[in-house]
Amino acid sequence: MAKILIVEDSPLQQELYQEFVELWGHECLVSDNASDAVRLAEEARPPVVIMDLSILVSPNGIQNRRAGADALQAMRLKPSLARTRVIAITAQPEYRHYAPDVDDHAFQVVIKPFRPDFEDLRQAVESALTTPYV
Repeated sequence: MAKILIVEDSPLQQELYQEFVELWGHECLVSDNASDAVRLAEEARPPVVIMDLSILVSPNGIQNRRAGADALQAMRLKPSLARTRVIAITAQPEYRHYAPDVDDHAFQVVIKPFRPDFEDLRQAVESALTTPYV
């Protein structure tokens, strides 16, 4: 069982992700904004973070479309989070237009909508937990 941080600003989506992650046997932490997510990740040091790229409040407290990408970048700059793997999720296949550096910072990007059984997200989580560090 691993501790997984879910960063999502929609309460409905939070609940849905948490339900599946717990069904897969993991413990959940939840944050609804990028600022708290970076702080919570530093405190809890989860091996995996599921980060919605379109959350609205960035690490500096300002609302913007890049808040999830900004939080991802902030996490990558923290030595204490060097081994934390971030799975970026987005409903926008063209995410590189507003967040061109996501592929450099995320372990994997998963495009929504997920399969009804969330198997694509489960596979990303399991890969993040089992892929050896180099």
